[in-house]
Amino acid sequence: MKKKRITSAAAHLAINGGPPVRKKTPPQKMLVDDAEARAVAAVLKSGRLTSLSNDTTDRFEKAFADYCGTKHCVAVNSGTAALHVALAAAGAGPGDEVVAPPYTFIATVSAIIQQNAVPVFADIDRETLNIDPALIEKKITRRTKAIVPVHLFGLPADMDRITAIAKRRGITVIEDACQAHGALYKGRRTGSMGDMACFSFQESKNMAAGEGGAIVTNSGALADKCRIIRHIGMAAKYEYVALGYNYRMPAMSAAVALAQLRKLDSFNERRARMADYYRKNLAGLPVKIYDPPAGVVSANHLFPVTLPTCGIDHTFEIYKALAAENVPVWWVYPRPLNTVEFIKNKRAYSKGCPFDCPHAAPSKVAGGGCPVADELSARTLVLATAPCYSEAVARDTVKAIRKVLPEYL
Repeated sequence: MKKKRITSAAAHLAINGGPPVRKKTPPQKMLVDDAEARAVAAVLKSGRLTSLSNDTTDRFEKAFADYCGTKHCVAVNSGTAALHVALAAAGAGPGDEVVAPPYTFIATVSAIIQQNAVPVFADIDRETLNIDPALIEKKITRRTKAIVPVHLFGLPADMDRITAIAKRRGITVIEDACQAHGALYKGRRTGSMGDMACFSFQESKNMAAGEGGAIVTNSGALADKCRIIRHIGMAAKYEYVALGYNYRMPAMSAAVALAQLRKLDSFNERRARMADYYRKNLAGLPVKIYDPPAGVVSANHLFPVTLPTCGIDHTFEIYKALAAENVPVWWVYPRPLNTVEFIKNKRAYSKGCPFDCPHAAPSKVAGGGCPVADELSARTLVLATAPCYSEAVARDTVKAIRKVLPEYL
């Protein structure tokens, strides 16, 4: 579809000089109070600010493992680090392949490449935006080391089918739950279904520490490996047993995360109310809304809406018009990762690794065709659900959508 020529009727749009729905865009920020301030102050006053000298990180690990329903938690300094550590603990490396969806944040795939493994993309399910289990098995080869399903925008992937495929093949499953804190899949928390799961506590997440991440698992052996890898490969002081990294979570971040964890369920309830408002009040508009499948409770990290069939340029025009109305609507992943230049052209590193290393499959093309992701990423926008936003923000967001879409569709 082409953008409509500006008419007198469209002059009321803010992008054309009309008055915006809101005077300014409300910022997204963490919702904090004295609990976080007291926790940080206690760590700071102790003079012991690292996880090596302060037990706050240990206490957070126990609390978060209990929340997820897992035996172990290994806290790190970002969700990206969590994915990297988990893949390293799983033994992914040169010559290995890791199956992942193309519609996700870059960290899901950059962590694979950082381990010198090859990302192999399985397309997404158009009804959930998550990886399509029916296509995973077609991507598995003798080189497949792991599958990384993403619980995108807080909606759990189809874990029963994914874990069944992995079990038959002896493949590790690493949940990317960086957007799905507290989501439920058939009564189980995200993070408790794969061999390992990774979370992010970046300030935009359902619970946050500013920056931070964690790996949860029921395997003591994998937890031990993760702890060694996150701490420069040391099993004991100056006893180096593996290639590792300095990925430890600082004690102040753990203090904030502990305070936020106690609020997570109430935060998610607020997100659910905002999502329900969107679902009800966008009814009748020509957009696709994604309802959770039976037995699934989304964490509603964001609320995706897909526009009718239109090109990426047209979506960009609609996005700009909505942004001009000063409501928190974003276009987060406009192009799938299989089209990213350094992945598509197999040039992540200067010498072509990991795609062209001697251990890799010589004919493997990482990108491959992902027509559903190609199509939906080009026309899916997301609406804010963060608890820092008031009901008035949700109302204004719907008002802006109803104001803008008729002039473009």
